[in-house]
Amino acid sequence: MIATLHQAMQLNPDDPAILGTAGNCMAYSGDWEDGVSLARCGIALAQEND
Repeated sequence: MIATLHQAMQLNPDDPAILGTAGNCMAYSGDWEDGVSLARCGIALAQEND
């Protein structure tokens, strides 16, 4: 699943939904630091688009 999310991020790197989902999956699969970072990026992008 994470490999598929990495592909999605390459296709659309500024999509907050993809970043948040990828971050969540990465964090709960053991890569907490990078996962939280991605999720925070997704949240920041979502707030910019409001």
